[in-house]
Amino acid sequence: MFGTTSAHVDIDTGEGTMGTFVVHPDQGGPHPMVLFLMDAPGKRPLLHSMASRLAGHGYYVMLANLYYRTTAGFELDFASAESFARMRDLMGALGNRMVARDASALFAHAESDPAAHAADAGCVGYCMSGPFALYVAAEHDDYVPLEMVDRFEAAMADAGTRGRVERYWGNHHGFAFDDRPAYDPVADARHWEVLLDLFGRSLAGPAGDAAGGSR
Repeated sequence: MFGTTSAHVDIDTGEGTMGTFVVHPDQGGPHPMVLFLMDAPGKRPLLHSMASRLAGHGYYVMLANLYYRTTAGFELDFASAESFARMRDLMGALGNRMVARDASALFAHAESDPAAHAADAGCVGYCMSGPFALYVAAEHDDYVPLEMVDRFEAAMADAGTRGRVERYWGNHHGFAFDDRPAYDPVADARHWEVLLDLFGRSLAGPAGDAAGGSR
């Protein structure tokens, strides 16, 4: 594990100013890049902590406020019906192509930072951002029927795509976030193990071994 350094940066996308949390190891580099796409409750301290955890394993991690076109900041109040309604409106205003454009702006920023090796990059998206991550690759998920997961897995096999679909049986949408009611510590721990193994095997930038794991 590495110590990390972080900063909040404003990135001009041409469609607005996207507030972004950037965190990476405080030594060595450049480091393979990871786009961390937020879940629907918004860019918040919990996600900053998760991004920092990833960075501690040797990655240059970027976590952006994907709602920036509408608001400079949103954090869901889980006890407020009005806050949930606001979240639904914000989610409804997002789409795959919009997030793909945002990803391009994030890559452009990383390419200008000597701490990042943007040519070697991974992406992780949670809940709302799972499809975004696939557009720019669930389990028992009330928002993604199992038949849809099966069709996606079959399509991956037909296309010869390298990778696999992880199923977290008995868990529900949002299990990896300890501020959500579906949180499950065992499944969360497994998700971190699988995610870090994936990035450790797949991202081999100039800082190669620092990213953790063999290739």
